[in-house]
Amino acid sequence: MFENIVRSILEIKDPKTIKQSISQLSRVSLYPEEKALLKEIDICVSAGTCPTVQQFLQKYSGTVFSGSFSLLSEDSILSSIALLANERRNIEMSRDLMSIANEITTKGLTETLYKKLSNTVAGAITTKTEAYYDPLENAPDLYEALLLQGEGMKFGVDIIDKAIGGIQPGSVNVVFAYTGHYKTLSAVNFAYSNSFKRGFNVVYISLEVVKRDLTWNIYSRHSFDMHSSKFTYLPHDKMRNGQLTEKEKAFLYDDVIPDFNNNKKGRLYILDETDFDTITYLGFEKRFREMEDLAISQTGKGIDCIVVDHVGLLKFNEKDLGFEGSVINAWVSFFRQQCIDFLGTGRPIAIMLLSQANREGWKRAVKNEGRYDLRAISEANELERAAWRVFSIFTDENMKESKEAKVQCLKNRTGMTVMDPVVIFVDPVCYTFGDVGEGFNDSLSVDSLTDIFSSEFDVDDLFGDEGGSLL
Repeated sequence: MFENIVRSILEIKDPKTIKQSISQLSRVSLYPEEKALLKEIDICVSAGTCPTVQQFLQKYSGTVFSGSFSLLSEDSILSSIALLANERRNIEMSRDLMSIANEITTKGLTETLYKKLSNTVAGAITTKTEAYYDPLENAPDLYEALLLQGEGMKFGVDIIDKAIGGIQPGSVNVVFAYTGHYKTLSAVNFAYSNSFKRGFNVVYISLEVVKRDLTWNIYSRHSFDMHSSKFTYLPHDKMRNGQLTEKEKAFLYDDVIPDFNNNKKGRLYILDETDFDTITYLGFEKRFREMEDLAISQTGKGIDCIVVDHVGLLKFNEKDLGFEGSVINAWVSFFRQQCIDFLGTGRPIAIMLLSQANREGWKRAVKNEGRYDLRAISEANELERAAWRVFSIFTDENMKESKEAKVQCLKNRTGMTVMDPVVIFVDPVCYTFGDVGEGFNDSLSVDSLTDIFSSEFDVDDLFGDEGGSLL
């Protein structure tokens, strides 16, 4: 990782970036050759010259420069330095712990070794040495950064996307629906559209469906998007069951898969339970770090969003935390922390958590023509409290026959909500959801937006004394 960082800052050829990066790297536990190289680079920059990799390649070949590297984008350099710092701290601690373990094996646990072990573990708790960044004094920089980040990711329903203004880094987003009401379908479309079309790097954690099956869902969705003259789309169930005709198989192999691989703007990484050593916070952080490194090596930037499908299934792990609601609440807090400060890098990402609607909430929605309320979120009250936005999906047998569903945005901390359900197009056969079907993209005119948008509603008015607080 050190080689990637050094090559990238020299490739950018910006003295300010080089100086800033060297300052950050100086706080990392570096090897002697790495320290020597940074010192030489710093001398060049201080002398007013712009150093290049070629100046140092021969001298540090085989130590710093291995020849196997991936250039990083300028936005990813500081994030990568933070990852390197964590990695080196973990290596140092592992060595110290192994040394102590060997001593305990031969001498037993003495008081001296106990203190040494305690001090080593305490060393994992570090304090930040960076200067405090005052947002009040740096508002112009914050606003310019806001302009650069663009409109964010899209939920996939035009009316709602206009209301929320995009799903931005640092936000926890919750999507809930009753059993069989298109949670996974909506999330797959969200992950597919934002990675393939908009260039975001998305990690999709599937705790309900094995990732092999999601592969067919995604290729079915992409085949629909291609608008090919050969086939309108490939049904995902025919791929899953090995029932494609020879012409359909040729279309999948020769058209759909190459088109997906050649034209994707970002990366979609699908994980299931087999990808985690343990279903624990440490197990998830370890895998996230590996996916972050992979994304940086492939695209020059890290992960933009993590989708968890669905978070309620994590109640079957970490049993010692108490009843299942407490377990899920703890996991929601974990994902919220990652959202604000991903892997301790100081970089925010977007999080999307899928959840079940409870039976009572679903019954109320049936009586109210598909209109949900926040009490319908199943099992964990932290889902509603931590969420920046909450979306609901409703359908029934008649709507399924018509390839329809209703979507709401019940909570939106940054603006308007969409309390009146929006009718959208859904076709599970080709795994499409939202603004993809002819005649459904403009189911409501832009002129009607003010009629269906409302600001955050008063919880006491809606729920009475049962309601929680909306932050």
